[in-house]
Amino acid sequence: MEDEGVPSSVTEEFETVLEWLQDPPLDLSESDNLQISWKKDIDLNDNEPPEPRLTYAKLSNQDQDIELIVSEGKNNAVLLFKDEMLIDSFQPPIMDAQLTSRFGIRRHPVYGGARRHNGIDLAAPLGTPIMATAPGRVAFIGRRSGYGLVIEIEHDADTISRYTHLSRSASGLAVGDTINSGDILGEVGTSGVTTGPNLHYETRVNDRPVDPLTEGKRILSGTIYQQQNYQEVLYEARERFQSIIGTSTDPSLAALSE
Repeated sequence: MEDEGVPSSVTEEFETVLEWLQDPPLDLSESDNLQISWKKDIDLNDNEPPEPRLTYAKLSNQDQDIELIVSEGKNNAVLLFKDEMLIDSFQPPIMDAQLTSRFGIRRHPVYGGARRHNGIDLAAPLGTPIMATAPGRVAFIGRRSGYGLVIEIEHDADTISRYTHLSRSASGLAVGDTINSGDILGEVGTSGVTTGPNLHYETRVNDRPVDPLTEGKRILSGTIYQQQNYQEVLYEARERFQSIIGTSTDPSLAALSE
């Protein structure tokens, strides 16, 4: 991807999203074909624009076609298709982040020694927006020991998502507020015990931590897209990709479009 001029932020996002959605990891070979598009805002006032963002990717090999879509809507939900069937969806708490630590036993980066890690860590620059991963109600905003500034969203009577190490909460956000998928909760920070700016994200059922990338994701899924409207989202993404190819002066892209 670097050789083809894909921005590093897009490559990192592509890799992170696949880690969220694909288990086991994809077995890539030189015969596979990857089509990918991204979006970059242009600031007419010469301010520093945001990094380019992944919008669509298609990986084709002899066995299957895998398509990855980052929705253009408010919530930036990620959808994964295999041969036109929606097999997974996820609302990430941060889009442009690196998954630096998984759920389970790990060596603690500050205290050392093997300790249980009750969530996942997503490294991102200070001030990066943090989004709700599913609809719910704000149940807690405040500080908790090594977590630093914490926001908890209650999704039903026994399920919560927890967002920690924040630098600040969103303006006006208060306990009791109704939250939708993709709503901004706050910003990445270094509050509490951290080695750098990151979001520690947890999902809990009856106060029992569950892996946000597996059981936690399944519990909160279904609130983003339903199976009955997945084809419309897929076809719209394909049309956008084809329109990009159609306006390109690159002969190899023109041939791909044909």
